[in-house]
Amino acid sequence: MKKISSVVIACAICASLMLGCNSTMTPNGSETPGNGATGAESGVFKGTAKGFEGDVTVTLTIKNNVITSANAAGPNETETVGGRALRQMPASMVAANSVRVDGISGATYTSNAILEAAAKALKQSGVRLAAKKLIAEQNMTPGTYYGEAYGKWPKDSIEGKRFGCPAKILPT
Repeated sequence: MKKISSVVIACAICASLMLGCNSTMTPNGSETPGNGATGAESGVFKGTAKGFEGDVTVTLTIKNNVITSANAAGPNETETVGGRALRQMPASMVAANSVRVDGISGATYTSNAILEAAAKALKQSGVRLAAKKLIAEQNMTPGTYYGEAYGKWPKDSIEGKRFGCPAKILPT
C-alpha cells in the first residue's frame, strides 16, 4: 500500500511541476515564452543558472525572431567535461533556432544549466522562435564499409574478452 501511495504522490508532484512550467510548444513547433508575448523584439538577452561548479550564463542575440548568436560562459565548470557543453550547445541553438537542444553526454549538470539559462534569456526576450528542421546529410560512396570498435578497453585486452566484446562488428 505504501508503494502505491508513493507512486501516486510522485506522479502528482511531476504533474504539478509540468503544469507550473511557463514555456510552451505550439502545434507548429515554435517555442512561446511564458508571458505569451509574440513580439519581434531584437536584442541581446542573458540568463543564468546553477551549473556543476558555479553559475552558467547564456547570452542570446536575437534578431527578427532568429537566434543569430549564442554564447555560454561558466568559468568554474570543468574544462574537459562541462567545457564541451559550453562550446557545443550554443552552436546547436543557433543551428536549430531553438533553446531546446540535446545536452552533452557526461556533462549533465552543465548541459541542464545551459538549457535553463537559455530558456530564461528567451523568456526575457519575449520572442517566439520557429525551430528549424535540421537535416543530417551523409555523402558516402556506394560500397561495403567495415568498422571496429573497442569501447573502453584496448584491443585484445583481458577486460574486453571478459565482458564479451566482439573482435569485429559488421554492419547488417
